[in-house]
Amino acid sequence: MNKHILAFCAVVLCSFSGFAEGKGRIVRSEGAIRNQYIVVLQPHVAKKDVRGIAEMMINAHGGKIRLVLDNAAQIFTVEMNEHQAEAMSHNPHVLQIEENAPVYLSAIQNLPPPAPLNWMDLWNLDRIDQWAPRTATCISTANAPAT
Repeated sequence: MNKHILAFCAVVLCSFSGFAEGKGRIVRSEGAIRNQYIVVLQPHVAKKDVRGIAEMMINAHGGKIRLVLDNAAQIFTVEMNEHQAEAMSHNPHVLQIEENAPVYLSAIQNLPPPAPLNWMDLWNLDRIDQWAPRTATCISTANAPAT
């Protein structure tokens, strides 16, 4: 009888421990930077606790903290190998882990048509040292990595 109760308790404990773990996967990014990951914590983690949790997870899994962002979201970036990142993704505080990758800004902004009154016309200058307005009707930004 005691063996059956012990086996039942073991099954129940194992099933509940599965609910406490994170999803356990890494979100892949195109052009990822090798061994750099962005760790997004669960929304229930207090912003004041982000640095402490990041340090706790680094102590448990290894790696190096690169940046802690705790103002708008609970995020930190780490430098570690893929096996360490995979192990960290199972932590119950982790919402997701994503490979770090460069971000590119690229856009075309259409300028509004000139106003009917001269004093309301746009200057249409792209930079502060430009003497004459552009004749184009749009502004295009470069497609280069953000630094």
